[in-house]
Amino acid sequence: MDSKISIRSLPFQVSALDWDCHDAVTRYLTHSIHRYSGKFIPQVARQMIELLSAPREIILDPFCGSGTTLLEAALYQRRSIGIDLNPVATMISKVKCTPLSETLLSRELANVQTLLSTIGGASRNGQLSLRFHTDRKWNSDPRLGDSWYLKWFQRPVLEQLVAIYQTISSIGNVHVRNLTSVAFSNILRKSSNASSAYPNVMFDRSITSRPLPLKPFLLELHKTCAMVTELHRTVSGRTWYAPQVILADSRAIPLPDKSVDAIITHPPYIGSIPYAEYQQLSLHWFGHESKALDTILIGGRRQAKDVLSRYRLGMRETLLEIRRVLKPGRMIGFLIGDPLVHGRRVSLFRLISKCASECELHLIAAHRRRGINHRANKMSRERVVFFQRPD
Repeated sequence: MDSKISIRSLPFQVSALDWDCHDAVTRYLTHSIHRYSGKFIPQVARQMIELLSAPREIILDPFCGSGTTLLEAALYQRRSIGIDLNPVATMISKVKCTPLSETLLSRELANVQTLLSTIGGASRNGQLSLRFHTDRKWNSDPRLGDSWYLKWFQRPVLEQLVAIYQTISSIGNVHVRNLTSVAFSNILRKSSNASSAYPNVMFDRSITSRPLPLKPFLLELHKTCAMVTELHRTVSGRTWYAPQVILADSRAIPLPDKSVDAIITHPPYIGSIPYAEYQQLSLHWFGHESKALDTILIGGRRQAKDVLSRYRLGMRETLLEIRRVLKPGRMIGFLIGDPLVHGRRVSLFRLISKCASECELHLIAAHRRRGINHRANKMSRERVVFFQRPD
């Protein structure tokens, strides 16, 4: 499409497209590389990308999460920038959008697998090989005596996780280290004492034993490598516009004024999806406190009485920043739902539209997606919504 969008025709274009995507395959290439709640559906992001931008233009996702918009932008020859406050999310986004060849991964991971093979044999009492107990780097790890880790992970499991994590930390190639870290993060929940019956992390007192994590990790690593190498094969020979992923706040976007051509994003659902709480195991392993993160996320501290007013303020600040960095005349595409907050349905469409109007962003089109995402938070109503920064 041209850089100048036909505002008159946009509502007709929006209504003519299939936003429900009932039969769409969403787990292709690296889109399923890590579990992440409240993901943007790739086909929805792609249609917004094609409506609002042209090849080589710059797309910003200020709530990039696990990187759906960024991958679709790169696949369709757009430059993109993703921002998120969650360091686990930005790590996943980087891995999702970094094609790596099978040759490179085979070479880099051969040594890792050799090191890990020395801890593979556990005796009947669950103790690891002698190698673990004589390796000072592993057996002196402070996690082995930390009450938080001993609560969430049984001792034999924790010992193997420490050995795996320390081995990952020794990888020199940053892309490969990130990839193996994502595979590691993705097995933590199943290796822990958390209940599998709830999306949030709740301690399960009925668990008697957990399987040792080395084999699940190696399987997950193999799956992750297969996705990344498939991405590499798919885009081989093309110009690949690697997304820029930034750990930052949408209320203080670290970009110049009037520097991006389109904004495409899936804003947080107030407290209905507690991102920090869901990912607390991974956050803690990588040195971040989920409670501290929850205090600064838009829609965080979901049980607090003022969550709605804080969300409204945070979104207004974000929209002001979006207006600042967006080029005049260009467009914003949002996927917005109606979450339950303290037992009451809240229309984010009305809330965000009002904030947008206050920020001098004009509502151009809106279209309802029907009965798609029946999550644990009862999110079943969503809209694609388009705003414009006037010339």
